[in-house]
Amino acid sequence: MTDPDAPQAGASDSPSSAGPSHDDGPGTGIPPEARRDLRIFVVLMGLTVLLYALAAPWAYAMIVTGPVAAAFGALALWRSRRAKGLVGFRVSVAVGIGLSLFSALVAVSFMMFAAVLADYSGCMERAVSQEAQNACQADYEQGINDRLESLLERFEVSETS
Repeated sequence: MTDPDAPQAGASDSPSSAGPSHDDGPGTGIPPEARRDLRIFVVLMGLTVLLYALAAPWAYAMIVTGPVAAAFGALALWRSRRAKGLVGFRVSVAVGIGLSLFSALVAVSFMMFAAVLADYSGCMERAVSQEAQNACQADYEQGINDRLESLLERFEVSETS
C-alpha cells in the first residue's frame, strides 16, 4: 500500500511539470493591459450594435460609442505590439475598429436624414392603399434627393455631368 502524501515516482516539484503552462515565454500571449482594453472595446462594440438595433433616436449615441470603442481597440493593439503570434487577434481588432468607426458614420447619416425618415414612417403608417404607399415611397425618394442636394450645396460640391 502506498502513502497518498508521498511523492509519486517520476513526479518532480518543478512548476513546469504541474500541468500546461499559460506563460509560453516572453513576448507571447495578450498582455494584461491589452486584455483590459479589449474587454472595454468588446463591451462598447456590443453597446454600439444594440444602439443600432434600437434605431433612432438611440442610434445617435453611436456617434460617441463608435469612436470610443475604436480608441480602446487601438489601445489594445498598441499595448500588445510586442507580443508575438497574435495575427488573428490583431486582424480581428482592426476589423472591429473599422466597424466601430463606420457605425459612427452611420449615426451621422441617421441624423442627417432623420426628418426624411420620420416623414416616410408617418406617411406609411397613414397609407391604407397601395397607391398611397407608392406616393409615400416617391415622396421619400424626393426627400432624400432634396436633402442630398442641400448638403452638396452647403459644402459647395458641384455636380459634374
